[in-house]
Amino acid sequence: GENMQISRAVSFSVPSQNHIGIYVHAPVVGTTASCTLGKYGALVGFRRVDTTFQNFNAVELGRRLSQHVVGMNPLTVGEMPEIQEEEAKEGKKEEGEGKELENIEEEGSRVSD
Repeated sequence: GENMQISRAVSFSVPSQNHIGIYVHAPVVGTTASCTLGKYGALVGFRRVDTTFQNFNAVELGRRLSQHVVGMNPLTVGEMPEIQEEEAKEGKKEEGEGKELENIEEEGSRVSD
């Protein structure tokens, strides 16, 4: 076995109208329901705004949303200004690289004509 040590832990609580969904991928055998350990995990906080649907299962919805987060492996969730700026810079950089490639291809076609 591996020598795993937990260096820190966090506890979450939400008001009664909000929910926390959890999903842990590859859970460690022998963990309890109140504390689950695994290789990957996600927590999703959400609040129900439409109460017309009566068969609402917050636990199942939260688990499925969290499972999708783990499966998609995002760098971030939501819109953070710093991330948007970085993505914009990367997009401009990629556009510039594409133009350089187009210029090289055009020059190559002129030489071969």
